[in-house]
Amino acid sequence: SVGTDVKYAPILQMGGKTRARTIKPVRKKALFWPGASHPVKSVQHPGAKIPARPFLMIQKEDWTEINETIKDYLRR
Repeated sequence: SVGTDVKYAPILQMGGKTRARTIKPVRKKALFWPGASHPVKSVQHPGAKIPARPFLMIQKEDWTEINETIKDYLRR
């Protein structure tokens, strides 16, 4: 069995769209990044379309090992 409990894993595996949201500072009073004209209290993020980037998959060369594992289990 292989898997992950990382919160963002499903959108990376299958792709999808994130919702629009407001980004606010967590530890400071304002947001700032290089190139910003000044610190700001919040930023409206429009959401994003995330392409699928599968990382949990069975490849052609994996089937030999899978079949051998099943055969070993059934022999026991």
